[in-house]
Amino acid sequence: VPSVTSASGAPNLAQPVPYIWGPLQGLIFAAGDPNRPGAVYYPYADSVDQWSASGYVDVCSSTEAIIGGFILGSQSFAWSTQRLYALNINLNDASSVIATVTNCTKAPIAPWAHVTGFGANWFLASSGLFMTDGQVETCISDMWVRPLFIGQSSNGLYPIDYSATTAIRLGIYQNELYLTYQDTLGQRQTLIYHLLDRVWRHAHYAYAISAMYTDASVGYSRFLFGTAGGRGMVAGGTTDLYSPIDVHIRTPAFNQGYPKSLKRYSDFTMDMNPNGHTITVTPYLSYDQGTQTALTVSDGSVTRQPYIYSFTPVPVLSPTLALDIQYSSSEAPPVVYGVTTTWEVEPPTITRWTSLPTDHGLVGWHLATGMFLSLRSAAEVTLSVTAWGQGGTVLSTHTYAVPGTGGEKFKDYIPFIATKGAFYSYQLSSSAPDLKSTRLNS
Repeated sequence: VPSVTSASGAPNLAQPVPYIWGPLQGLIFAAGDPNRPGAVYYPYADSVDQWSASGYVDVCSSTEAIIGGFILGSQSFAWSTQRLYALNINLNDASSVIATVTNCTKAPIAPWAHVTGFGANWFLASSGLFMTDGQVETCISDMWVRPLFIGQSSNGLYPIDYSATTAIRLGIYQNELYLTYQDTLGQRQTLIYHLLDRVWRHAHYAYAISAMYTDASVGYSRFLFGTAGGRGMVAGGTTDLYSPIDVHIRTPAFNQGYPKSLKRYSDFTMDMNPNGHTITVTPYLSYDQGTQTALTVSDGSVTRQPYIYSFTPVPVLSPTLALDIQYSSSEAPPVVYGVTTTWEVEPPTITRWTSLPTDHGLVGWHLATGMFLSLRSAAEVTLSVTAWGQGGTVLSTHTYAVPGTGGEKFKDYIPFIATKGAFYSYQLSSSAPDLKSTRLNS
């Protein structure tokens, strides 16, 4: 681009610049001039080989510097080292461009640490991975991977080395965002974010990725990789350079919508087609603090069917359940269609429980003759049954001794002394703090 030397201001008619993007309305944009770090250049409209000496706009100060840009819809944007700017083409004069500040106040950590796709620009900043549509940025490095972006290890992975800026690349292929980087041990790593399901996974390749590009020039879309060793590869197939692909899937610790309660897990069912592979599924309990014996599927089946795993003992108490799934494949991989779990919420531990008066759904006077009681208790339980009149007066109270269940859930029928009442209330009490009443049917 035509520029000037920083020392004397003399013309420099052929200054190389490293960043270029476009086209938009017949213009392309260029930046990275060391003599004008805050400037963005553009040629005459529809004449990309003709660049005017006045065809530039000072977007920001030279201390901030432009490190790239992108086209999103019908708008051009420029990244500085500190924030995002919009480049507006003058509707009356296509050779005039005006720069304005956007509401996006974060910026890529490096010139190649951003990519455009799915209606947004995705970029790696010094505090996480973000996306912007030209307005306020949104963080997508959520709790599952956030430690890696703030200098902490997580799930066997070491954090991102932000000083290794040349190792950072982003790419989009189909429905996934790829982030490759160097960790603090000097190893190249790749994280993949599913843009529709909004979940993360880690990928490891025989040759570490150093560059990526989505190519549609062959009539279809393909994802090209470049490696640190100078190899070029195409994403796809069922092997990693002729070696089997080792797959390791770890689900989150699911709490079934009850984060503070214990659950009684009886079993889970894997709905899947093993496709002839050996699959190992290991349950993790109590926020991944405990494990159960793994379910191993090695029957050689190539059809979809359910595989049922029963916990030992049955049921097992835990606030959460996570599954660790592993297999190795060099052919068509297994297909997991879904997982279902048999569980129920464990009632809170108490020493006394009292019901409100109830008419059992009956109008007027009636007799309560017995009750099916389902509970778990470490000691004997006292059941008190109170009959109430229509005026709210207590007519009678009878107590019954219910044997302890030894800590196991048990259901039994308790016969009552037949007493007439309009309403009845019930109370359970025990000396041991392990009374768990689950159901009363009278």
